[in-house]
Amino acid sequence: MLYGLKLIGVMGGHGDGANAIPNEYAVTPELAAYREGTAMRQLAAALGEIPGVVNLRPEATDISWAERARRLHDAGCDLGLELHTNWSINSKTGKPNTGVFLVIVAMHNPVHGKTEQEAMAEQLFAPLAADMGMRLEIRTKDGTGGGHDWYSFLDACNRRRVPYPMIVEHGYHPDFARDVAGNTAKAVARWHEIAAQPAPRGARRLLVHAGVYADRAAAAAACERARDCGYHDAYVHTRGGVCCARCALHDNIAYAMDSAQTVARKTGLEAGIIITAEEEL
Repeated sequence: MLYGLKLIGVMGGHGDGANAIPNEYAVTPELAAYREGTAMRQLAAALGEIPGVVNLRPEATDISWAERARRLHDAGCDLGLELHTNWSINSKTGKPNTGVFLVIVAMHNPVHGKTEQEAMAEQLFAPLAADMGMRLEIRTKDGTGGGHDWYSFLDACNRRRVPYPMIVEHGYHPDFARDVAGNTAKAVARWHEIAAQPAPRGARRLLVHAGVYADRAAAAAACERARDCGYHDAYVHTRGGVCCARCALHDNIAYAMDSAQTVARKTGLEAGIIITAEEEL
């Protein structure tokens, strides 16, 4: 599995039927039919079919944040995702907001700090946000008085020492509702990739490198910088006297290109970032 993860737990954020688009904005049959709670439970069920991903709230009714955290802890998940879509009205236009894929991460997790949480979220979700045509935002919020997270799901997970708890807003309601099947398929494809399932027959797997070097020490230094930026699986690969600082592996060229841009921005090694087919280097 990518990024050092071992088991991913997912849960729809609400019970079935919850959070319809208000009638005045539900101007198409797709928008009128949409219910966040139902769509996110169905997304969790689809993701739970992937080896390495488990759907921990299969029931149609909602459960408490404390129960969500307990299930993640008891299952041994190192990544716990509460699945949502967002809703708000733009104060300037009076129209529903759209186009932002939001991930809320913990500030006060006892296992991984805020910087590590943000780095993990960007690795996981930047490719999916781009594939869904949205801008990724990663946020945190301190609880009243400080020292704990504002969001009850994250705070409950912190108390259970779940390493990476995240609230994932797959765009706003209209973003997801316009193509529920297509957006679900994109999410499933991305999590198949993260779970490191074998590439389809004939597909070329693509490697993202933080530079190619003449000596192992320089490649190791680049790997260390990449790991400091959240690419925990970075390692040195030597072939034909050339040392590569490998950071990421993808089955999709769009994901590989997005990953390369992220590696370049975070490591400051822009000139050395390359993408190769797995068998080439």
